[in-house]
Amino acid sequence: MSEKQKLSKGIFNWTFLAIFIAGIILVNVISSFVYKRIDMTEDNRYSLSQGTIDFLENKDNFKNRLTLKIYLDGNLPASLKLFRNAIEDKLKEFKQYAGDRIEYIFINPSTGSETDQQVLFESLYAKGKGIIPMDITYTKDGSQSQMLLWPGAVIDYGGSTVNNIQFLPGTPPGKPYKMEDMTQLIENSINNLEYMLVSSLRRAIQETKPRIAFLQGHGELPFAETQRARALISNYYSIADVTINDSLAALDGIDGLVIARPTQKFSDKDLYIIDQFLMRGGRLMCFVDALNLNEDSLNVRGMTHTTRMSTGIERMLFDYGLKLNENLVADVSCAPKSVPFAKQSMIPWFFHVLATPTNHPIARNVEPVSLKYTSEIQLVDNKKQVLTPILTSSTNSM
Repeated sequence: MSEKQKLSKGIFNWTFLAIFIAGIILVNVISSFVYKRIDMTEDNRYSLSQGTIDFLENKDNFKNRLTLKIYLDGNLPASLKLFRNAIEDKLKEFKQYAGDRIEYIFINPSTGSETDQQVLFESLYAKGKGIIPMDITYTKDGSQSQMLLWPGAVIDYGGSTVNNIQFLPGTPPGKPYKMEDMTQLIENSINNLEYMLVSSLRRAIQETKPRIAFLQGHGELPFAETQRARALISNYYSIADVTINDSLAALDGIDGLVIARPTQKFSDKDLYIIDQFLMRGGRLMCFVDALNLNEDSLNVRGMTHTTRMSTGIERMLFDYGLKLNENLVADVSCAPKSVPFAKQSMIPWFFHVLATPTNHPIARNVEPVSLKYTSEIQLVDNKKQVLTPILTSSTNSM
C-alpha cells in the first residue's frame, strides 16, 4: 500500500470516527430536549391511557398554568430515588400532551436552617390536611438511622394552592417504616402514579362538581353501608340521596345515579323515569344481586339456600344489552373462607370469586377484586360491540 493510500485510509478512518462521535453528541443533545418512551409490555402498562391523553390535550381543562411542587428530592436511598425518577418520567409524559400548561419542580425539604425547615414542615402538614410525613428507619455503617420524608406534592393553580397529592402513605408517630419493607409499597405506588396524578389534577382544575345521587325507596343499601364510597368520591362530586316516588322530575339536575343493591320491586313508572334519565345522557351505576344468600345460616348449619332478588331493574338492563342470570359463579381463582366446623380453619371458597381486572383504564393496575356470591352477566349479542367488561372471572370458572 502506497503512502498516499495509507494517508487516504487514515483520513477516512479519522473522519468516520469524528462523524460517529459528533452523531452521539447530537443524539444526546436532542434527547435532552425531546422526551420519548417506548412501552414494550404486552398490556401497555407503562403507557398513558387514552382518557388521560384526551384530558391533557384539552386546552379548555387548563385555563391557568398548573404547577406541581414535589417534595421528594435530595440524598435519597436507591429505592426512593427510583420512585422519584418514576414520578418525573410520568410528568414528562404528561408534558408531551399538555405542553407548558403543566410545570413541575422537585424540592428538597431538608435544605435551609432548622427554623426554615420547621416552617415548611408545618405548612406542608397543614394540621393534618396536607401532606402526611413518612418516617423510615434503615441501617447504615452498622448503626440504625431514621429519615423523615414528605412523599407528596402541592398543586398551585391560578396563583394559589388548590390541592395536595400523597404519593406514599404517612406513618403514625412512633411507628416508622423499615426500608426493607418499602419495595412493595413503592411498586404499588408506581403502578398507580397515573391515577394519582390525573385524579389530583382533575380536582385542582374543577370549577363545578357534577351531582351524584344514591337512589332510595327500593330497599337499597343505607347510608352507613355506602359511607365509604361516598367519602371517596366526595372530592369530585356533589353527593345527594333521591327518591323517585313516581315523580317525573325526581332526577332533574342529576348527572349520575347510583342504585346500590335494591331488594324491592321497581314500579313501571320508576323504571320509565330511570330509562328517560339515561336517554337524556345521564350516567347509571347498578350494583344488583340476582340471588340472595343468607351466609349466617350457612356458617351455623353448614348449608343454606338462595332466593331470587327480582326487582325489575334487570329487565331494563337487558334492554341495554346486559342479561343477569339467576345463578352463582364458582371460580378456582377465589378468596378463602373461614369454616367453623371443618378440620381446616380456612378453605378455598369457590363462590368468593377473585375477579380479574381487564385492560380497561378504569381497572388497569388494580389487584384482583373479591366478589362474594356473584351471578353471571351475559352480553346480549347485538350489544356486545358497545359493552366493555371491567372485571371478569378466570378461565377456570363455571
